[in-house]
Amino acid sequence: MGTCPATYFSVPQGQACMPDGLDCAYAQGQCDCAPPPGPTGGPGGAVWQCFQPTGCPEPRPRLGSACSQPNLTCNYGACSGGMAVVCSGSGYWQAAMVPCPV
Repeated sequence: MGTCPATYFSVPQGQACMPDGLDCAYAQGQCDCAPPPGPTGGPGGAVWQCFQPTGCPEPRPRLGSACSQPNLTCNYGACSGGMAVVCSGSGYWQAAMVPCPV
């Protein structure tokens, strides 16, 4: 079982990490331990990748929590082991699908 670095700024972005799938939320952004996006995923396995979606709440909102901007989609590294969320018309965050590079 892995542990998230203590702060967003201490995450060694681009460096190897374990376990693959570790998801860390900070006030400044979202960091994931996952293979790089793309068809091969990179030769070295999982690496730290951080995301700061512009105009979106940080840390990533919980699915089902209230939101006030219908159709706002926020990508927190969906193609790299994280997820994307969208503010539904009913005012709640839901999981969203986003296109990933192939």
